[in-house]
Amino acid sequence: MNGGGSVDSFAKKCIVKVNMREERVRTEIFRASSLKSILYAVVTATLLQGGILEGAVYNVIGTYTNWPTVWNVVPGLSDPRDVSGSRYWIDFVGDNTYPVAYWAVDSDYVYFRMRVRGNTTPNNMSDSFFVLIDRVGLGQEYVPEYGFVWDNNIPNPNQRDQHGLEMQILGTLGNAWGDTSMDDIDGSSGQKYANDINGGGRTTDGYVRLTTDVPGGDFGPTMFLDFAVSWWYLTNYTGLAPTQQWRIAIASVGNANDHTRLGLNGDIVGASVEDPVSTGWSEILNVPEPSFGCFGGVFLVLWLWRIRSQKREG
Repeated sequence: MNGGGSVDSFAKKCIVKVNMREERVRTEIFRASSLKSILYAVVTATLLQGGILEGAVYNVIGTYTNWPTVWNVVPGLSDPRDVSGSRYWIDFVGDNTYPVAYWAVDSDYVYFRMRVRGNTTPNNMSDSFFVLIDRVGLGQEYVPEYGFVWDNNIPNPNQRDQHGLEMQILGTLGNAWGDTSMDDIDGSSGQKYANDINGGGRTTDGYVRLTTDVPGGDFGPTMFLDFAVSWWYLTNYTGLAPTQQWRIAIASVGNANDHTRLGLNGDIVGASVEDPVSTGWSEILNVPEPSFGCFGGVFLVLWLWRIRSQKREG
């Protein structure tokens, strides 16, 4: 009897230990599953904020494979749906939920992303799109010293290489945006010389990409127009460089080239052609700015989970 009782007692202890181990396994699985769900939610929320890329992607100028996966919102910019007519894609749109502009930096390039209304293809866009830069501390404040522009108003297809993504400097400064224009940095409106983006036979100074069918909430379907310009080019041919402070303004001109008065038959984010040039600027961007984005959220979740686990173990 006593021997049998010992065996029963030993068996019960083994069962208890097995049950405890199973419970621990279930707990760890639950923790892992919960963490996976949290990480999935963080990634999904980040992608939704930037707009899920669901449509066609056009490599308009060059083909670049290392575009950012995490973008920072350009602070201080928004724009309503305020351009009428058939050339709806020259209308920049955006609010706090669906921002009108983003930016990113890495060791090789600075990137800008603009949200425009509707869907079309690059072949229809015989227009010009500008990212204007006021380098803080250089010259007059709230005035564009430099600009990146995609000039797609090309009268002759054989001249495509002479336009495209171009570097600009201030041309004519008027009292209002509609009286102000930019000039090419190389001083030529019909040629691309060595000091322009992708000039001198180079092909990796800058890129342009267009992505269609990006969700835009109440704005309806939108597109992302992306620019990338290399730091090598900027530090060799312009006064722009990392560690500076910039303000950004964004403009378009409809069915015209990049020497046209800013906003003519187009749009200026946060301003109109009648407004003074001092309006429509973003808050100051510190270049480069650390970009955590989605990965920052992942690391934060892991850090909090680790602290929680340590507290439980203690």
